[in-house]
Amino acid sequence: MTMVDTVAALTRPLVERLSNRLGGPVWNRRNFLVRTALFGSAVAIAPKEFALEPRTAYQSVCGLSTKCHDGYTAFCCTINNGANFCPTGTFIAGWWKADRASFCGGKARYYVDCNGLPHTEWHCHCPSTTTCDKRHVSCVQFRYGNCHTEIAIDVRKSPVVCRLVTCTPPWQFDPSCTKASFTDQETVTHSAPCLPGPNPSAITNKWSDLGGKGGELGPAIGSVQATALLSGTWQRYARGAVFQVEGLGVHGVRPRVWNRFGTTIATGKWGYPTEDGHPSTDNVGWRQVFQSKTGTKFSPSAVVTVHPSFGTFAVLAPAIGPWSAAGAESRLGYPIATTTPTPGGYGTYTPCSRVASNSQRVLSAVVTSTTLGGYAINDAMFSAWTTAGGINGPGYPLGNASPTAGGIGTTQRFVPIAAGVADYEQTSTYVSSAAGTFSLLGPIATAWAFDQSLGGSVGLPATSPTSAVSGSTSYSELICTKGRLYASTLCPASSLTGALLDAYLSAGGPLGSLGLPLTSTVLDGPDVSHVTFERGTLTLTGTVVVTS
Repeated sequence: MTMVDTVAALTRPLVERLSNRLGGPVWNRRNFLVRTALFGSAVAIAPKEFALEPRTAYQSVCGLSTKCHDGYTAFCCTINNGANFCPTGTFIAGWWKADRASFCGGKARYYVDCNGLPHTEWHCHCPSTTTCDKRHVSCVQFRYGNCHTEIAIDVRKSPVVCRLVTCTPPWQFDPSCTKASFTDQETVTHSAPCLPGPNPSAITNKWSDLGGKGGELGPAIGSVQATALLSGTWQRYARGAVFQVEGLGVHGVRPRVWNRFGTTIATGKWGYPTEDGHPSTDNVGWRQVFQSKTGTKFSPSAVVTVHPSFGTFAVLAPAIGPWSAAGAESRLGYPIATTTPTPGGYGTYTPCSRVASNSQRVLSAVVTSTTLGGYAINDAMFSAWTTAGGINGPGYPLGNASPTAGGIGTTQRFVPIAAGVADYEQTSTYVSSAAGTFSLLGPIATAWAFDQSLGGSVGLPATSPTSAVSGSTSYSELICTKGRLYASTLCPASSLTGALLDAYLSAGGPLGSLGLPLTSTVLDGPDVSHVTFERGTLTLTGTVVVTS
């Protein structure tokens, strides 16, 4: 007998013994693969015990205290269709840990209790499962109380339904959990076939944290592969993916984002996720941030938002900065289309929307340009800007809207860009208030801005400006809430209010006997002021106006 024959003879009884313990002597392709995987897990978890003690591979995978009467609660994935998260009708009520767990690469493993919510029915029972995790369900009347303390329960009616398990500290994924720690080393071997085995990869741990096979991502598709850009790896799942990228960590992309942008995300065009996603700033929708690397620095390249009414879209750099500065989802709104280049490629355009307190939908936008920067256009200002042609009309914002003198309105300036150059001579000023939103262009815009710099004596526009000719001189007139403005080559900015304005209008205004103003209102003393016109002067003393 050769050495090979001797080894084979000695090995055959062991193989037969192991095969019988893994489920019997009858083998086919399916149970061979299942049993082989289970055998590997059993040996990895408890090699000595599995080889020498009379226990099955299933028992080795599930650890100690697996029976219904052993006093421990079943894992959620066992009773929740493979999903490693709290089932409907339960909430995260507390957690404890076991240190030096092989399931977490030798680090702490966290066990999270899912207690029944108030006013839900839960009854103690043994689970209906063919796996080795036969621990009881809804039997333990206890609460650690280090999560969601705002939810008051009677543990007699809201028992621990099941346990989810994670290698991530609970306070990192649920802000309601505190760091108050409890340890139970007797649970360090506890597991279930629906949970990752010992020494899982960071990607597998993240997948399990997001629910595992029965969770949002579903089962794995194919094998782990290198990322298209940067230094990293990723795993595709049925309904999403998990990326591990140097400098960004390990994060999942869930169905709500993957279904819309999976193809783009896989290419690395938007960089890679820096988080698993979280509720938006208004707590209505949801968002996830992606970052890309330029040189040695990472910076946000995309923020994907999900809203139940507006849909799933992305704010892309360089619009992210001004969108965030303007209040993002809570104040400016959610993107209702993904950021696109503007005509000519001089900038970007991101339309947004939010729901106002009166339940009305309000539109806005973020507009960026390579020469002017990026700014938000809000509400009524946006409507007027859009009506006038938007990018192809007034053009790009020169800044964000700012309060008018007195703070009862807002103003914002725009300038068109042609061939990459801003045409400042065509700058328009938009003013929005309770009186309406109006566009000022040219000399009348300059006149109104000058009056604002002096305190805004004429107030805010009440109508759009008009242009006409007096004699041979062209002029513009702007009716405002507290007076009127006139602009012409004779006087670039003339403001008239009160009794002087009334007297001027009574004389026929620009087309009357006095003609166009040559000055603005001049203060001559505490109760004396005057305005000079082409063909006369109006002087106000106290309450009396004299024409000369």
